[in-house]
Amino acid sequence: MENDFYCDVILKGKVKINKVLETENFLAYHHTKPAWAVHIIVIPKFHVLNLSELILNHKDMIPEMMDILQKVVIKTEQDYGGCRLTTNTGNVQNSKHLHWHIYVGDMNMDL
Repeated sequence: MENDFYCDVILKGKVKINKVLETENFLAYHHTKPAWAVHIIVIPKFHVLNLSELILNHKDMIPEMMDILQKVVIKTEQDYGGCRLTTNTGNVQNSKHLHWHIYVGDMNMDL
């Protein structure tokens, strides 16, 4: 496993996070270095590379994942009027662990 910030840092409690929502298998929290005015991350609490791997190997987790994503998106939309939801795969995936970005605003170009 290479470059897995979520397993190696977040899930081991090595940095303080501001939790938004947590279930048995998923965690939503405010990004520790936000790229947008509102930047929430949703991750599985078990290692899985990306959405394709989740679908192939952990299909039973999809309903729980969709439930937590829906709850965070609805709350974000209520608070800010709307949001974006993205996940990355392959060469554009910096951390090799499935994670969703829920964000509002323009990207902070000062990062």
